[in-house]
Amino acid sequence: MASATPAPYLCAVNGPRLPGAVALALCLAACGGGGPRHPADGLDGVSKPLSDYSILRLARGGGEPRLYALPGLARLDWRARASLPRLAAVVGADLDQRVAFALAAGGGAVALDLESGGARAVLPGVARATLGPDRTLWTVDGDGGITAVARRVSRPVAGTPPAGSLYGTAGGQLLALADQAEPRAVLLGAGDSATTADLPAGPAAVTEWGDLVAVAADTALVFWRPSGGEVTSIRFRRGAIAVAFSPSGHRAYVLTDGPRLDVVDREGGDVLASVDLPGRGRAIRADPLGAWLLVRADTGDDIWLVDPVARTVAGTFRAPWAGDLPAIVGSRVIVARQGADVVALDPGAGTLPEVGRIAGGAVDLWLPLAWRPEGRGPAERAPVAVAPDSVPEAEPVDTGAATEPAAQRRLYLQISSSHNASWAADLATQLQRAGVDARVLPPDSVDGLHRVVMGPYATRQEAEEVARGLGRPSFIFQPGRPAGLETEP
Repeated sequence: MASATPAPYLCAVNGPRLPGAVALALCLAACGGGGPRHPADGLDGVSKPLSDYSILRLARGGGEPRLYALPGLARLDWRARASLPRLAAVVGADLDQRVAFALAAGGGAVALDLESGGARAVLPGVARATLGPDRTLWTVDGDGGITAVARRVSRPVAGTPPAGSLYGTAGGQLLALADQAEPRAVLLGAGDSATTADLPAGPAAVTEWGDLVAVAADTALVFWRPSGGEVTSIRFRRGAIAVAFSPSGHRAYVLTDGPRLDVVDREGGDVLASVDLPGRGRAIRADPLGAWLLVRADTGDDIWLVDPVARTVAGTFRAPWAGDLPAIVGSRVIVARQGADVVALDPGAGTLPEVGRIAGGAVDLWLPLAWRPEGRGPAERAPVAVAPDSVPEAEPVDTGAATEPAAQRRLYLQISSSHNASWAADLATQLQRAGVDARVLPPDSVDGLHRVVMGPYATRQEAEEVARGLGRPSFIFQPGRPAGLETEP
């Protein structure tokens, strides 16, 4: 496993795993390049156009960061005021504070101020780091010492994490998963005691909020809930090779020897759907907005684009697989390395046409952001001529809403939904602890969903403004609107 956990989509990711507040950036429902797609997890509406996204280029060898527009990869008129040192990895971005974090090649964590373009050293001697959903930067030095940094305030944390991957949790703790030579998990940060679990060796995944761990352990998919210590498993006779979670954490995507991709319900353990793959897969990566999955072929550089709603393989492209790229940004563009360059591909078209290219970009590190500096247009013409982003702005949630008094338009920012009342209540509590004013809307029918929401808001503009600064996945929801085909498989 990688020593640093990239969190590229932080606006509503933490925003990769965001990535602002929840691991990782998700402020909209899934849309393909050619038109609207079904939102995942039963979430309604779209709240952020692709033109609000950008991608940050961090020179691996040190130097000036650069910012590019999507989808065409034209360089934006944004300049850094400082050069960065040689870098080893991208950590993520806190978009509430407008700060991106990276690890220096010689050790240490560095921060780049996205608004001013200034840079500063955060801590020396840092060997590993991750950004939690509550925007805490967790760092581990070469001796295993842990330091938590929140809004420039540092505090030491008791305990020593095993070598492996790090994840912050919504409860303000650090989750460490050991490498396969030492298969165990440790939850740190709640006083002097640590919660541990002996887990089998195998590729692992963690939900965005850090409330559930899954391990693909060959003949079984093993789940561990760090907060309660419960370990459960699901038998996989075809062999579990790799696993990833959906953005809400309701579903686990499991690669098997089929070769297939199975969609598993995290609560009941049932296999809800399957997608036949062209061959055996090796790794899987979920689009932080829930529209697509990337599956790495077991051999070679083939990567399959999987549509989990249609349950099909939507396309194939070739690219090396690394911690930062390939990445799906805003559900409407794939950014990947090809040869010495970095390219942008349109996932909405079956042939995955190229819509942008940056010559010589493959050597550097890349961080997608659900953010773009206001009033900053491209500083140069895109190297590939592309049409402007043709994906339309979201339609109003209810076409009749315009005639209603504003106070009667009950619009919410829905963070997640579940048929399980206890799960929804637990999630709302976790978010409240992380500073989010969340609550649960009860179901409007016997078979309805328990929705974790913020609001209500009188207008769509008001809801979207809150979504931009939320720093975790959110989708606009209006009670009474038919759910249609908007449930995740």
